[in-house]
Amino acid sequence: MLGTWSPSPTCMRVCTSPPLAPAVSYTPVLTSYT
Repeated sequence: MLGTWSPSPTCMRVCTSPPLAPAVSYTPVLTSYT
């Protein structure tokens, strides 16, 4: 896995945390605020 995501270590960190953590955490928050 790391071998395939070797070109961009920063993208892996930002593409693996924000989309999963914030997306799942912000989804319920946005629905509650709306």
